[in-house]
Amino acid sequence: MSNEATYNFIIKGYSKDKIPLKYISKYIECLGALYGESSECYLSEINSGSVDIVINVPRKQVAALELRITENGTDASNKEVRLQKDKINKLLTAHGKKATLKSSNGIIDFPGQRSQANQVTGSVVEHAELQGQLISIGGKDKSVPAHIRPSDNSRPYLCTTNIETAKKLAKHLFDAQLKLYGEGTWLRINEKWEMKKFKILSFEVLETRPLKEILNELRSLGDGFSDDPFKDINEIRYGKHN
Repeated sequence: MSNEATYNFIIKGYSKDKIPLKYISKYIECLGALYGESSECYLSEINSGSVDIVINVPRKQVAALELRITENGTDASNKEVRLQKDKINKLLTAHGKKATLKSSNGIIDFPGQRSQANQVTGSVVEHAELQGQLISIGGKDKSVPAHIRPSDNSRPYLCTTNIETAKKLAKHLFDAQLKLYGEGTWLRINEKWEMKKFKILSFEVLETRPLKEILNELRSLGDGFSDDPFKDINEIRYGKHN
């Protein structure tokens, strides 16, 4: 595995030989501020096709960077990130373009001309559940970042948890399916609720063996089961019917 992770900022509707140099410099300036002064990110290349600004990031900084750019950091860093995202969207709007920031951990959309329609009209924090696989965990702060890939293989969620829970979670890295319980922060955007943050408070490991295998194991413990697993399940749920 490389010691660096790659982030691709892709501006759709431009080609490398058609975009003015002064535009590229403005986007790179905003991306540098988005990543933060303390990061060791650097420009790797600019690919052709749609303009693809490739940024390399030391892998040791990826967890902290993901917390920052997804607005799960400190209040001060979240404010700065929102400011830079707004600047990028305003640039895109002025140029009539849109863009995406892609990494192995997911995609952040920069809608540009559509950004004015993204109206946040409410927020709420409430109990929530999430099911998936732990694909990364670690950090230096008391609030530990953890990436969960949902069971439907959609974009991974960047969650946070405390140190004690993180130690227990780490034993299941790239292993079992987990059911996580915690606090979800939901925003109402364009009349739809979206969960933007998830704080893991507890979890359980889900059983992934085939149902037939589990029932065979139960049968080995004693009498009372037939050869029809669905009949046995219905009897467990609803009782036997003569």
